[in-house]
Amino acid sequence: QVGLKAMVTDGRISWEMTAGDDWQKTVAEVVADYGAHPALFGYYLQDEPNYRLFAPLGEVSAEFLKQDPKHLPYVNLFPTYASVEQLGTPTYWDHLDCFLRLTKPAVLSYDHYCLMKDGSTRPDYFENLALIREAGLRYDTPPWNIILSLPHFGYRDPTDAEMRWQVYTSLAYGMKGILYFTYWTALEWEAQNEIAIVDSKGKPGRLYPIVQQLNAEMRTLGKTLLRLRSTGVFHTGEIPQGCARLGGDAIVQVPQDLPLLVGFFRDADGADYAMIANRDFSAATEFEASFLPHVTAVHQLSATGGEEEVLPLVDHKLKLTLAAGDGRLLRLATDFDYPEPPKTLADLNFQ
Repeated sequence: QVGLKAMVTDGRISWEMTAGDDWQKTVAEVVADYGAHPALFGYYLQDEPNYRLFAPLGEVSAEFLKQDPKHLPYVNLFPTYASVEQLGTPTYWDHLDCFLRLTKPAVLSYDHYCLMKDGSTRPDYFENLALIREAGLRYDTPPWNIILSLPHFGYRDPTDAEMRWQVYTSLAYGMKGILYFTYWTALEWEAQNEIAIVDSKGKPGRLYPIVQQLNAEMRTLGKTLLRLRSTGVFHTGEIPQGCARLGGDAIVQVPQDLPLLVGFFRDADGADYAMIANRDFSAATEFEASFLPHVTAVHQLSATGGEEEVLPLVDHKLKLTLAAGDGRLLRLATDFDYPEPPKTLADLNFQ
């Protein structure tokens, strides 16, 4: 009625179903029950599986895609701070590689909740983004990130700026999908006054307006971002664990002393894009960005209307202001006259 779609959780769906001789019939029954419903988005298979479940989940996923190719069989992975026992692999990268090889998922989804109640931020947040990005590119699988929207356990209640920071840092790393933990509030959390985007009765909570705004911005920018390929991600300021500093050869340069994040992209026609994000979720920042001489124009894509605005370049430089945790998507027009290769002589005449 309102255009929303749902992921179905059904007790018949499990990696254990593959132990039966006629488990494909069970998949057919599930598809028959839900497949034709206009609000169906996909089938929820498993959250945070251990390595030993990858192969059977791959069988279940393949069967759902065979019987209902229009809807997603969904699996979500652990974050980098999971233990070896939870992962079932010696390293997190091995976990990702095995999952993509054995399960062959349609999307590479994971969760990472980095905002702690003591005011700290997990040091491996950006490293996790980097590993997911690399794995997604290697296996040509769209990466998705589940971000924190609920105070629970040791995690704090995110501010509006921290919600914006989680979204725009993810987009700068090439994430193609953003999910929230959680939308609805479970009764046990509500009893402790821990409210997500809506409460247990569906009443909008404190985060509802900012999430509504961020979703609208992602829908707008997503029309461009979904068709771009991430080509690199770099940092300035204090470099996070497992990440790379912005080098002098980058097409965009920003001050090395500020906590900024620059994600580079390219479209199918070879056009260059950059997303610059403010890694500080506590304060806005104003700075000068410079561009290599072959950049002839810089177009900013509006996150509200989607239109492009040509930004004024003076000596290949311009000033940008970013709110706390915010980001900007830029399209870079370039022009360079490559030298002609030497021509070989077709005929030699020594007379």
